[in-house]
Amino acid sequence: MKKQSFIATILLFLSLQANAVIISLDGQEADGAAFNVLNVTNTNSNEVLEISYNFMYEALDPSWATDLIVEIAHLTSGTFFQIGNAGFSCTDFGVECEADLGFLDQSGIFSASGIISLDVGTILDGSGDWEVAIGDSFDDNGVDGVFLAGSFIEITQGIRAVEASSPATLLLLSLTALALFAGRKRVL
Repeated sequence: MKKQSFIATILLFLSLQANAVIISLDGQEADGAAFNVLNVTNTNSNEVLEISYNFMYEALDPSWATDLIVEIAHLTSGTFFQIGNAGFSCTDFGVECEADLGFLDQSGIFSASGIISLDVGTILDGSGDWEVAIGDSFDDNGVDGVFLAGSFIEITQGIRAVEASSPATLLLLSLTALALFAGRKRVL
């Protein structure tokens, strides 16, 4: 029993502690006439590790799915990330998108999901004001598209796992093996 507790303690110590802010996009519209802006205030001050997304998007005729662009901004730090279609909405808005949706140049229902992994220190403190701006690069005089149920953006925050040097890792593994061997010898 003590051996299992010791192993559980080591695993807990080595695990990554993370929390997430989930922003639902269900029913949110994209319109070429103006951005649809969602504002979120986050109180978690941990580092932002990644931003993931899951989009179910319906481009309404005569609009095309390639016109969709979504910008996620941490206003407090002035950091922005764009998700769109390379060569289409990203180019039309003059931005380099961090994620390419790969949607087709037509109307219909499209899905995409992905993760934008942030480098260490990109957003050290994720608290404060966040903004999600949904746009369409071509105004078809009305709503160009809508996000369907299950669409969201997830901002994952936590404490990064610290890389252990090879000697430290070898020492930890050796001590663990020694403890397991010593515990096994007593049982026999």
